[in-house]
Amino acid sequence: MLDSLPGLAAADVSTMVTSDRPVVAERSMYFAYNEKSGGHETIGITEPADTWYLAEGYTGGLFDTWVLVQNPGDSDAVVTFEFQLPPPWTAAPYTFTLPARSRKSVMLDDLPALEWVEVSTRVKSTRPVVVERSMYFDYSGKRDGTNSTGIAEPAGTWYMAEGCTTGEFDTWIMVQNPNRESTEVTMEFQLPEGKSARPHSFSLAGLSRQSVMLDTLPGLDDADVSTRITATRPVVAERATYFDYGGIEGGTGSPGVAAAARTWYLPEGCTAGDFDTWVLVQNPEDREAVVTLEFQLPPGQTASPHSFTLPAGSRKSVNLRELPGLASADVSTTVSSTGPVIAERSMYFDYHGKQGGHSSVGYSF
Repeated sequence: MLDSLPGLAAADVSTMVTSDRPVVAERSMYFAYNEKSGGHETIGITEPADTWYLAEGYTGGLFDTWVLVQNPGDSDAVVTFEFQLPPPWTAAPYTFTLPARSRKSVMLDDLPALEWVEVSTRVKSTRPVVVERSMYFDYSGKRDGTNSTGIAEPAGTWYMAEGCTTGEFDTWIMVQNPNRESTEVTMEFQLPEGKSARPHSFSLAGLSRQSVMLDTLPGLDDADVSTRITATRPVVAERATYFDYGGIEGGTGSPGVAAAARTWYLPEGCTAGDFDTWVLVQNPEDREAVVTLEFQLPPGQTASPHSFTLPAGSRKSVNLRELPGLASADVSTTVSSTGPVIAERSMYFDYHGKQGGHSSVGYSF
């Protein structure tokens, strides 16, 4: 817990984690922010870059959007934010100097022309930096926060294992087009075995962005859903979900991943007390996959692996609390598969009275 370390009792702080052996790192935060309380979380980034993209962002109503920039290098960096808005809106770039080995938080709501807009951000820097985005919101009475790392490279394909439109769950997908030319975007959906929904396509103008609420699409008004996004030009995609989970209200968010893999790592996880942890696995391929979850627990604790067959073009949610040995545990998960899949983890919690949820994509080497 960073709060307990010398010099960090009350600080804005970025972190660089180094190890003499390969490890995977995540960060979770629990907060009280302007009458909103909850938590958010994200996977770490393995190396800085000079360009980052953030598809999600909204400054209207009771939404606040922050962009966080970390400069771990030994030289100052000149950082510029460029913004993609729904047509015909535009906003001027924002530039600042970030000293070596420092960090800065920028509230987009405070910048000209960004007081009440949907906004995607492209961050450019003269030196390699690390970028995240945090949002704090009141969404139809659901008060919480979400966080996501930036994406360093646009891509023609994105995958999102998590998604739910049942009950009091709303799922949104945000697509950012940083190109000057328009692009054609198609969303295809993987649902639990035996269910299907037709694809959704749209044209996205150059230097713009669009939000799509999955709940409003045919066949997705009451579904657990994973999404594959393809575009004729490289784009950036994220997902946000707002929920009422057994009386716990809040939201989760996560970037897409650009490629399926046979192994994924999920460092965060807890099933103790008022924490529920779910692992979501998406199989976008045309053949079934045998998926195995293996668990890393604190020293002296063990839990047996859990395996299942995931049919082609489907997805599955696994509640870790229901597995033997995981009824009350701090747990990291390794997801391995006989075929390429995508894995995420979502958590719902009551942490000292702070209720909400957070989600993260897995990490693949």
